[in-house]
Formats: sequence, C-alpha cells, structure tokens
Amino acid sequence: MDLPRSGRWQTIVWLGLVCLVVSFTPGVQCKKQSDCERTYSSDVQCGLPVLQASALPKHPSEAVRGEFPWHVGIFQLEQRIPVYSCGGSLVSNRFVITAAHCVVNANNGYTLARDIFRVQLGYHELNRAVHGCSQELDVKTVYVHPEFRSGTHRHDLALLELERPVRFNDRVLPVCLDTAEEDSTVGFYRNVGKVPGWGYTELDDVSSWLRMTEVPIVNYTRCLANNPDAFYQTIHDGMFCGGYANGTNVCNGDSGGGLVTYRNGRWELQGIVSFTALRDDALNAVCDTKQYAGFVKVRYYKAWIGSILTGDWEWSTDDKRAEDDRDTSPKKSEAIKLPTDCGKRQITTTPLIVNGVRSLAGQWPWHAAIFSVSKRSRHYLCGGTLVSANYILTTANCVTDWHPRKRPFVVQLGQAELWQSSLTGREVRVLDVEMSDDSAMALLRLEVDVQYDDYIQPICLPTPPDADSSDEPETHVGRNGTIAGYGQTDPDGDLSPFLQATIMPIVDSGLCAIYRIFDKREAHRMFCAGHGNGTNACKGDEGGGFYEQNRQGAWTLTGVIGKINLYRKRCDPYGYVGLTNVLHYLEWIMERIRSALSLQNAPHSKGHSKGCRRKHHGHHHHRKQEPHHRRTKGSGESGSNEGSNESRERSITAGVKNVVQAKVDLVKDIGGAATSTIKKIFG
Repeated sequence: MDLPRSGRWQTIVWLGLVCLVVSFTPGVQCKKQSDCERTYSSDVQCGLPVLQASALPKHPSEAVRGEFPWHVGIFQLEQRIPVYSCGGSLVSNRFVITAAHCVVNANNGYTLARDIFRVQLGYHELNRAVHGCSQELDVKTVYVHPEFRSGTHRHDLALLELERPVRFNDRVLPVCLDTAEEDSTVGFYRNVGKVPGWGYTELDDVSSWLRMTEVPIVNYTRCLANNPDAFYQTIHDGMFCGGYANGTNVCNGDSGGGLVTYRNGRWELQGIVSFTALRDDALNAVCDTKQYAGFVKVRYYKAWIGSILTGDWEWSTDDKRAEDDRDTSPKKSEAIKLPTDCGKRQITTTPLIVNGVRSLAGQWPWHAAIFSVSKRSRHYLCGGTLVSANYILTTANCVTDWHPRKRPFVVQLGQAELWQSSLTGREVRVLDVEMSDDSAMALLRLEVDVQYDDYIQPICLPTPPDADSSDEPETHVGRNGTIAGYGQTDPDGDLSPFLQATIMPIVDSGLCAIYRIFDKREAHRMFCAGHGNGTNACKGDEGGGFYEQNRQGAWTLTGVIGKINLYRKRCDPYGYVGLTNVLHYLEWIMERIRSALSLQNAPHSKGHSKGCRRKHHGHHHHRKQEPHHRRTKGSGESGSNEGSNESRERSITAGVKNVVQAKVDLVKDIGGAATSTIKKIFG
C-alpha cells in the first residue's frame, strides 16, 4: 500500500498532543494504559476506536495502533503453516466481512474449506501478538454471495462466521455498516475514506506493520475515462472506484479490507477492496497504484449481509438481485410438476485442484458411473446423472448395445473412485433402457429404487421458461456450469481413477460448429461450453451432466455431455464440448418418470421391488426378485409364467453364490490379492 507523505506527520503529531491532554477528535477516546485491560460487552457501540498516547506510529505510512480495531488479517493454512492472504472487517462479535475472491478457489470457483482459514484480530504487526489484545480464531462457516463467479469482480463479497464470539477490547472493536439507501447518492462521491492493510508496499512485498491510505471515492464517468480497458467490463452496479491515480492506492494483499468514512459521529464501512489495475511492465500480477481501484459498495448488499448476520438468509423481493416472486400467473412448470427435493449436496468439502477437481464422495451425489458386465469382467462405459430414485439420464451413444441378458448394465452411485470399493457406494442393475425419439438421450431404469443418503441424491431438472421468454441456449452465453466424470486426464492416458470436476462457461454454439463438434442443424437441441485453455471433457466423460446452481442454491441438470472435441481420435483439451440441452427433452423425461411411478403404484400380487439395502461391510446390495411384468428390450422373449421365473431365479442365485464362495476361498488361499476385483465382478 503506497501512501502520501505530505500532511501525514502533522496529523500524527497533532493527535499525539491531543491524546496527552484530552480528546477533542469525534469518536476518539484516549487512555493512558498501554495494555487492553478494559473489555466491552457484545453490544458495544460500533465504529468508535479507542486510541492511546503510546500508540503513535514509527513510520510515515504506518497506521496509529488501535486506529482500525475492526481490521483483521485472514490467513490460509498451507502445509499447516498460516500464510497471509487478505484483509477483512469485523462487523459483529461473530462475523467478518471480506472479498469473495479471498475465500474462493480461483481455478474452479469453489468455496474453500473453512478448516484452512485463520483470522487474526487486534494485530498491528503480522504474526506478532500483543498480550491481552490480540486474538486468533478459526472459521465456522464461509458465506459467499450466491451470484459471485470466479474470474469476475461482480458481487465480490463474503462473510466469515467465526468459531466463537470475539472478546471486545481496545484493539478489537466492530465497524458500523453503511445502511444508507442505494438511491441516496448525494455526497457519496464527495467522500474521502481510509483503507488499512498489510498489502504490498513500494518494494512490492507485504508490509510487516499495518498501513493506512486515504482514498477518495470517484464517480463512474471519471473512473472509466481514466482507464476504459480496465474498468468498462469490471465496474457494475454495487461497485465504485476510488483512489488518487497518482501512485497512492491499495495494492496486492489489501483485498478484502474495508474503506471507512466518518459519518454520523462514527466510522462506517462504505466499501471493500476488490481489485486494481495491473502494471504493464510487471513480471507478476502486481497492482498499478497510478490507476484507480475497484471497491464493493456495502450499502448495495445490505439486505444479503443483514440476512446472514441475523441467521435468516433467504432471497428477498426487496433485494435488487432477487427475482420477482410476486407474479402469481400460472407457469408452464406447474403442469410438469418438477420435484423440489433435489440438487442438494450433503458433503461440501472441496480440495484444491489443477485443471480439474479430484472430488470427494458425496460432493456430486447424483453422478453415476455406468458399466457393462460380462461373465468375468466389467467395462466402464460412460457417466450419467441420477434424476429420480429409479432413473439415470445419459447420452444414448453410450448405451446402444444394452441387452438384459447378453450385455447387462450396472450403475455405480455414491462414490468418487472408479475401481475401488467404498462403504458409501451402491451398485444397481439396469432394468431397461429407453431412448428419445431422435436417439440422442437415454434413460436407464434401475432394477430397484435407490435410497437417498449423504452420498446419493437426485439432481433437479430445469424449470421450463415462461411462454414469453426464449429457451434458446445462446441467451445463457457466459453463464458457468460444472461437469464431472472419470474421463481421461490426458489425451493419451487412461481413465481417471477418481471423479474429476471443473467449471466451464457456456460459449457461442458457433465455436462448436467451427470445431465440428456438432453442426448448425443440431444447435436447437445442443449448446457449447468450454474454456479453450487446456481444460476440457475427454473420452470417458460422455453422458455426464452439466450442473448449474440456481438462486436457491439447488443444483440443476441443464446439459448432458453428448459430443467431445476429437482430433485424430484424441480429445482436444484446448477445444470445447457439445452438451445436449436437457430442457429440450424435459417433457419426454417427465413423461417416462411419471409412467414408471404409475406402474409402481399399480397393485401387484407378487414381485414388486422394495429398494436396495446397503450392507455395512461393503457397497454391494442384496439382489431382489425382478418384477415379472418388466420389459425385456430386444430380448425376443415374451416372458414366462410366475413359477418358472421363481425357479429360474433360485437356480441363478444358487449358482452365483457357489461361484462367489469358490472365488473367495481361492482369494484367501493366495493372500487376498484379488479381493476387490472379484467382489466388483461377482458382488
């Protein structure tokens, strides 16, 4: 953080003289004791620092000790060592407000796990605690604004809930929030605020002591005229510019810190440091202090911030970014009656990634792996997505050769490893395969209904648009989604043994046409996605879903990986992926699901399924008797009577049990080397 020299020492000397006698400065109290002997209750008045005569700075750019008691340092643990990351502002005894990009993985946009954060309060020098003043706390919950997307600066806002309430003292006090109306802009752009931070100095390194700079708030026109390239696509509603553009401004490491102004007899948080323009000549991404900086406007997000602080976070019609829920006109979706208890993840911990996430079991609980099974082996085919208790949606190209007896399929759910058994996983046999009229999509009907738990959940289906809106995918260009799969991580490599995931933006369908992934005649039922930067779907990812998160936080299946970018029979990581638009097939999907439900609800004397039950010592389930009314697609058999079915079932079951027992005995004799493989085949 580079700071002005003129006038700084005069202010400090004046403040020191005043503190030695009596405080005439508004909102400032002076005390003689040097330690934080005095504590305050949780309802202490916000925005009023307590300064001491012995707290005068030693450096021209240094902040007065205790001048910003709400400013905190946010650290991330790297190999168990805390590394300074960003600043933040304490707004209550439990919550710190900061920038969203400080708590989100830049590679994939996922919120980082709360366990890696540590917050330092009451510090003046980094990592140098003051006895009785400084506190260091872990984080209980990370709240990121639901519309923030990695790679952009819009809605760059997050709240950290601390593991326990802080103890207020002279060095740890909350700041007031700016709660003025958004339309009340009179005087807003005439304010000059203060920003503390441990950000980069003129030596391009993090400061060891807390610094402060004065930042005037600049209107949009002036900001845009200063640097159109930097700010035209980055400054949106809910943001503002600030700075002198003369070499004095915030820099790297100041992100998340607060811009405060003195108003109504107290210090109020007006903005949060979000981004700065970068130097052209810097080898690394280093700020250009001769440019303006971008800040999040706190008053614009007061509804969302308030909902987090009070514990009743929900989208409100008062929020400018909320959809209008007051429209009571009938929607097309009401006739289809989409399920609502879907798209919710019970497992949310996310590891760091490089060009794709190694996902944890339960992180994508609707993703399915589809296998074909032969007498002695199994073969991975492609991915799929659980859309109901007994249906998997996938691309039709993966399942064209299914046969109930000659080539049966098995679906693996609830785990994130392709070849290893898991206590959280379940395997279900495919009862039937139904394809759409154009043979693009396929629904796999499972032999039994799966039971939902933390590791197995259905995803939501998209809501049909209103009659007066367009459902063309081009209208969603630029929106991000997530794909997951066990596909190749290298064009010449093998399938990934672990479930991988990555975020992809929707792009213009013309790019997929240029790369010959699909032609213009298919554009009405497909859309295109990808970065074109080395991260892409590959062989083995076909059939997996394209997931988007709606405003309510539920995950929705909007696309299915249908066509990948191939060059000389190898996938092109720098290309794009063709996704089949689920919305185009929504009526067909819902019709098949309703049809299956009506068959299940019909009275049967015998043979109806009761669902799969998982054993605690393995992920294989008991096989149930198959309904004797089920279709046998392509089998050429019309079915036999109930007695012969039961006899055949008993015979097959006994034969399988004998084979399994013989294999297990053999494995025991050779030291158990092939246990997992045999259980996968015969479990």
